[in-house]
Amino acid sequence: MSTRTPRLRIDAPVGFLLGISLLLAVAVAALAASPADFALSARPHPAAARSFPLFGSLAGWGTTSGSISSPGPTLAVVLGDEVTITLNSADGRPHNWLLDYDGDTNEDAGEPLSNVFSGSPEVLTFTATTAGTFTYWCTVHFGSMFGAFVVLAPEDPPFASLSMPDGVQRWTGGSTHRIWWNLSDAQDPNSALVVYVNYSSSAGSGPIAGPLAGTSNPNHLDWSLPAIDATDVVVNLTVIDTGGRKAFEEALVPVIDSTAPQLSGRFPGSGATDVPRSAIVMITFSEGMNPSATGSPSTVALREDPAGPWIPGTVSWDGPANTVLTFDPLPTLAASASYRVFVNASARDESDPGNPLASADSWTFTAGATVDTTAPVIAHVPPGSIPLGEGLEIAATVTDDGAVASVRLNWTDPTGANLNLSMSASGDRYSTLIPQQLYAGTVSYFLVAVDAGGNAVRNPTATVPVAAPPGVVVLFGNLRGWGFSPDSLSTPGPTLTLSEGESIELLIIGYGGAFPVRHDFYVDWDRNGAPGPGDTVSADVRGNSTRLTLRGEHVGTFTYFCAYHPSTMFGAVVVTGASPAGGLDPLLLGGIGVAAVAVVAGVVLLRRRGKSP
Repeated sequence: MSTRTPRLRIDAPVGFLLGISLLLAVAVAALAASPADFALSARPHPAAARSFPLFGSLAGWGTTSGSISSPGPTLAVVLGDEVTITLNSADGRPHNWLLDYDGDTNEDAGEPLSNVFSGSPEVLTFTATTAGTFTYWCTVHFGSMFGAFVVLAPEDPPFASLSMPDGVQRWTGGSTHRIWWNLSDAQDPNSALVVYVNYSSSAGSGPIAGPLAGTSNPNHLDWSLPAIDATDVVVNLTVIDTGGRKAFEEALVPVIDSTAPQLSGRFPGSGATDVPRSAIVMITFSEGMNPSATGSPSTVALREDPAGPWIPGTVSWDGPANTVLTFDPLPTLAASASYRVFVNASARDESDPGNPLASADSWTFTAGATVDTTAPVIAHVPPGSIPLGEGLEIAATVTDDGAVASVRLNWTDPTGANLNLSMSASGDRYSTLIPQQLYAGTVSYFLVAVDAGGNAVRNPTATVPVAAPPGVVVLFGNLRGWGFSPDSLSTPGPTLTLSEGESIELLIIGYGGAFPVRHDFYVDWDRNGAPGPGDTVSADVRGNSTRLTLRGEHVGTFTYFCAYHPSTMFGAVVVTGASPAGGLDPLLLGGIGVAAVAVVAGVVLLRRRGKSP
């Protein structure tokens, strides 16, 4: 049995063109065979005037100066529309706007291009002459300044795009938040489109609103969130035109939090005595907190007990988790004096607008007679490596002549991202988990320990390599598709090519930032569009990785999918056999493979579009 890296065939002009020709022939046959699935309206589309405001900065684009993101908002028009874009510089820098029809990022003849603008708004007007999905850029800066521009052909289904939620929300259960979306149709005005909005999650599913009539863009509604705790809420937008054609769009709400935070740790503890006069106060919460609401003097304070002066001090957090608040008194505490710590119910967790603390709390401790000047001692051995796609526990032994108040891990990943994490204690052993590593390279980190007297020590910086196991092919997946790296995700994903009887080892990595969703990987050997007993199926991944052996059992072109998100997460597996004399050129096989995968994926997508809203 042999192993090798699968090949991604992208340089087969003759075979690819013949394959695309086959795709067109199959598509025409499908239209003839299934008229109900492909029903089109013959009504002509009158050209319309469509206007968009856009604000640009180095951070991206937005329809207002306060909604700038990267990618910027998706703009949708219909072929032949007269488009007017009013362009504004949100950061005062010079920008421009290019609609890149041919995808080469160059300013080519025939592509709409604005003048450079900075102070005054720039108005660009053009006719949408080419149907398809394109990218718009600021060609002065590129980088984060891009977005999608969709030109619908008259026969296209409606267009729907959710702009809020946008996949980073952490909302409070029972609160109200606004959902925003844009819609368009080649045949019907927005007012003739029917809209349904629903949500689904592991904690429950249900309707949000609908049927609604579309309005001028942007559309919106206010959603009273259910009182649930969930990390996988998906908002679904369904748009139906008068011909019965449908468009779907989904957006993740990473967290809906309905649980009130509680105090889970107090340092010094309630009733503690002989506390060093240089002591700090540390408060641990059961979840991440809103730093400004919780760290204000009106929420957390220290006072000499029973009715002495309030003690000034500084507040810091163990960001980004924000579960541990440290209050460092500015004056040295008075010898043998009693002090009371106050934590009021105005403390809120980090959800929006925030669950208040379950109940206010206070406790006392008594200062000793001495000032501690001896720092803790850290004993730690760095790991040899971190597997790509996995996290890793970092542990150390920390001791002190008094009491250890906190130990933190400050680490930087191969991309330069930096986190400062609290380490949990079990006796003298402190540990935490380095998150899932998506990029090969080097992680660097150091530990900082602080004792009850506020004395700190830092160990030397350690460096640890991040790498995939040798001989393993790494395949990354999330809702945007599949790719050999997190930066190369596409739909369809890369083609995996192997010979009959050959095996390759795959490392499937599912990721999604701080709030990953569930994925899997399966090869549809029987071509029925669903995982079955004869298919090669991986374990589920959700912010982690799994290994899988892929063996070329059958000669031909097959499709691999994520069973949970088949419409965007698919690609081709090509298994080659011995070619007879005068047989098909392998380049032609690659082109046919692209055609076959597109057709199969189209069938899966049609099945999705046939769902009830």
